[in-house]
Amino acid sequence: MDQGILIHNKLFTPGLVYDITQEDYVEMLCNYGYDANKIKQISGDNSSCHGASKRSLVKDTNYPAMVIPVHKHFNVKIHRTVTNVGFHNSTYKAIFIHSNPKVKISVKPKILSFRSLNEKQSFVVTVIGEA
Repeated sequence: MDQGILIHNKLFTPGLVYDITQEDYVEMLCNYGYDANKIKQISGDNSSCHGASKRSLVKDTNYPAMVIPVHKHFNVKIHRTVTNVGFHNSTYKAIFIHSNPKVKISVKPKILSFRSLNEKQSFVVTVIGEA
């Protein structure tokens, strides 16, 4: 019975969340090149794009997935902010599973230590390499 509770808690306690608003999602879709019709279908309201799409800005959306423009040589910094919704006194460490010798990935700081619930912290992922 305790195992079922543990699994249940893990499913419903993600630990960290990436705060993002509907406007952030709309901006991301606009930067992917979605038109006003598609945006309205997805959002269910009159949300629309402001200005020309800028695909290079997709990387700036505070989202767990990270999208970067890759050119012959690239050096990209991706900023993210997370909120602790798990447990107070929680620690998270960046671990990489990576096999491409042409790409170097680093995270600063490598360890995020939270002292309370709803505490926010930021980190930066740097990706350097060549296509």
